[in-house]
Amino acid sequence: MSSKPDHGRPRERDGSQDEVASGEAALGKVTAYAVADTEGWTLEPASPRRGWMDRMFDGFPYRCLPLVMANQLGWVVRSPVGFDAVWNGAKDAAGVELFFDESVPSHRRAMVMTHFGGGVLTFSLPWLFRTDAGVSLWVGGVPNEPRAGAFALEGVVETDWSPYTFTMNYRLLDIGRPVRFEAGDAICMVRPVSLAGLEGVRVREASIESAPELKAAFEAWRAKRIAFNARTDRAAKEWQRNYFAGRGPDDQRIGQPHVHRTKLVLRKPDRG
Repeated sequence: MSSKPDHGRPRERDGSQDEVASGEAALGKVTAYAVADTEGWTLEPASPRRGWMDRMFDGFPYRCLPLVMANQLGWVVRSPVGFDAVWNGAKDAAGVELFFDESVPSHRRAMVMTHFGGGVLTFSLPWLFRTDAGVSLWVGGVPNEPRAGAFALEGVVETDWSPYTFTMNYRLLDIGRPVRFEAGDAICMVRPVSLAGLEGVRVREASIESAPELKAAFEAWRAKRIAFNARTDRAAKEWQRNYFAGRGPDDQRIGQPHVHRTKLVLRKPDRG
């Protein structure tokens, strides 16, 4: 008895013990040690949603799976206070004025400061982060979450050995323009990375002619894409779902060992 080839289904991340063990083996664990008052601060898995994406027609941006996956690629820190920051153009630390909401108690106002000067706003995070040997933390802004009038500065910290805390910083762009931060805003994302792993990656350029199967699949997809975009009868809600569904240009689902994800299942921090 013969059988049809098994194209297989893309394996979805399901948060199973095997999946969790695999993740722990790759990047280990992250521990956030409280070294200051954490009241009002939040450390949690990043959400796939963004306010501006929600407001777009028919949730259109959520059709872009790479965008949605990037939204979730780490843990976010949420601000405990609401305030406006205004840079007067001065180069010293006094050049940024902070106007806190009236409801913010005085002891929480010390968590936000102007330490570096040059229009840089600083959040003093209440944790000392530690990671396993060989794992660092990438620290930066929240992907696909623009903030009018400021951009997030990014850094990589060797948290596997460092007994030092780090801060989250924003550079204010325009003199005299108030930049608003609401209490509960995600102001920072942390993501474990292996620097040695990155250094071990081999990158090369090659002609598509050297990969005939890939070339055939690409050309099949391109032809379908051109034909789809040229149609004048398609409805506004109609879209091609091959990548989102983990299907090739032939509409067959990708098979193992490939893993197709439409979401990330990051664990909430354990307490204690």
